[in-house]
Amino acid sequence: MLYLIASRRAGFVPGGFASNGYGDHSPGGYSLLSGFCAETVFAFFFLLIILGATDSRAPQGFAP
Repeated sequence: MLYLIASRRAGFVPGGFASNGYGDHSPGGYSLLSGFCAETVFAFFFLLIILGATDSRAPQGFAP
């Protein structure tokens, strides 16, 4: 699914799809700082959701 979405973008590089890296190794040219910021925000929301769903004050049956 991601390949179909990304392949329609102008400047798509098939050999660089889903490659790891930053700067010159990133197909989008993202820096290390942008990757760090994205990971920090995503981890924060992930933990917020997990802690909220498993809290004792959450409604019963809210989380498996």
